[in-house]
Amino acid sequence: MLMCTYKLANLLLCIFLTALENAIVELDHSEHVRKVISLKRSRAGHLSEISKIYKQLDSFLLDYEFFRKVQILDEKLKSQWMKYSSINDQLQLLIPEDSEKDYVMQHSNNYRHYVTMIKEYICEAEKYFKELRESDL
Repeated sequence: MLMCTYKLANLLLCIFLTALENAIVELDHSEHVRKVISLKRSRAGHLSEISKIYKQLDSFLLDYEFFRKVQILDEKLKSQWMKYSSINDQLQLLIPEDSEKDYVMQHSNNYRHYVTMIKEYICEAEKYFKELRESDL
């Protein structure tokens, strides 16, 4: 009788420990999911700000009159991109790389495109302003 009680107690303890382990795994998984969702929302917010900067640049890159505004937007874009990149790096540690590869690549290409356009604009604007100063002399 004592042996049956002991076996029953061991069986109940095994069932309890298994249930406890499953609950812990479930908590870890739900915390992981919450972290991923939070980071994705934050990343989306930064991409929204980056898109707004792109739209402003589309207007301002058309005329050298907006030279100072382009310089300011260039700094804002770099700052937002650094924040986006930091969050994206955190996300890459939590989710498989391949699942987001195209998404990240698309935004990286957009960013490089605008950085190149800004550099070209600033270079050409500086030449333009130099020629204006020289013609005034």
